[in-house]
Amino acid sequence: MEKTQFLICNEEHQIYREENGLSWQKCFKNNFIYLSSKPDKEETEYLSKINIREKAIHDYLKPNLGKVLMAQHTLAIIKKIKKDGCLLEVGPGGGEFLLCARKEGFKTFAVEIHKTLADHLTRHLSITVENCSASSDNYFESQYFDIIYHKDVLSHLQNPINSFKTIYNKLSDDGILVFETGNFGEVSNSWVCFVKTAWVLDHQFLFSTKSVEKILNLSGFELVR
Repeated sequence: MEKTQFLICNEEHQIYREENGLSWQKCFKNNFIYLSSKPDKEETEYLSKINIREKAIHDYLKPNLGKVLMAQHTLAIIKKIKKDGCLLEVGPGGGEFLLCARKEGFKTFAVEIHKTLADHLTRHLSITVENCSASSDNYFESQYFDIIYHKDVLSHLQNPINSFKTIYNKLSDDGILVFETGNFGEVSNSWVCFVKTAWVLDHQFLFSTKSVEKILNLSGFELVR
């Protein structure tokens, strides 16, 4: 474990919550919660792998109408800005989003840390996959993308600003980043305390709209919507 280097400001912050033997601090100015001591890169990648247990892997690979409907909804939003092109998903799980994107005419790629899921995407869905961490900075080195998408990945990143800078450099000149994440940083503690899945070791940061916008600005992005 190493002490977290705070990403957004240099102010001192007080302990916000202690759960499962872990301590979290909060920047109330930016509504940003972070694990006060975080695992090193190797431990983070290990945690990301074991977080998807074998039973969960089987669940990822089962047909899931809810995920398909959510994918179609997100793609409808994306197509208002980009109607086609090369689309990379970071952390695609069972691949529902990428299958829907392919049907909509996108050329699909993936970054997936778990080998079982990466092999499934390659062998059964014929998707080009890099089997590595989302925090890596050398995936698809010679490839540029028109759209990069991820869902529920941001809180797992070792350094979100560095990862977003990597994504920025992998986008084409008019490329877009689209992502979804929780807003626990702006939810009252009287509510978020009931969400036990938020307070786990591989969730290193919990965001709000304000803190996400600040990270986007620090990594070179312009917020479109």
